[in-house]
Amino acid sequence: FIYALLSVTLSVFPMEQLEPRVIKPEPGGQTIYLGRWEYEVLFGGETGPGKTWSLAYDALGLQYRSTLLSCAAYEVPQYRAVLFRRKSTELDKLIDECRKLYTPLGFTYAGGRRGDPGPSFNAESGARIFCCHMKDEKNKYDHDGKEYQLEGFDEIQQFTITQYLYLHSRLRSTVPYLTTRVRATAMPVGTGLIWTKKRFITNITPCKT
Repeated sequence: FIYALLSVTLSVFPMEQLEPRVIKPEPGGQTIYLGRWEYEVLFGGETGPGKTWSLAYDALGLQYRSTLLSCAAYEVPQYRAVLFRRKSTELDKLIDECRKLYTPLGFTYAGGRRGDPGPSFNAESGARIFCCHMKDEKNKYDHDGKEYQLEGFDEIQQFTITQYLYLHSRLRSTVPYLTTRVRATAMPVGTGLIWTKKRFITNITPCKT
């Protein structure tokens, strides 16, 4: 059931293939993470389970096709999402993961337009998914005046809690049935590991609200 809900067929594929390539989450952590509907969800663990890929995939909002919205989030013209890495030098991996997923779906990449908080992938519908860094504490203010329906933090334990919580103020939606969401990945090392554990792990059972 979850696979049917979250699968996406890519329209661009090698000529020798007779069928389009279907991209879907792997059984286990990816499927569990992508099946959650809570406001905040953390996908943690060691290197390997495809956490960054899952974050980029989740930004498409494919699960909304089975809701009253009746379409993927990226098919809504007003949809805006932002994916973060702490350092600007770490953005390349995130952008590469997004490019592999988004380009076959008709997205175009913009390296950073005047007034934008960072590079973006722009859907044919008008929806936009930004990839940004918050190297310095003050970078959280780069998003003042913006409105996002999804915020994703790749390796959240590298961020400060004040950066994380401040960005919550940028979450809002005027589109019926398009909810706001916060998603994050984490590794078991980092300067923000203590606050991350307190917020997401301490006294909380995994996969439970």
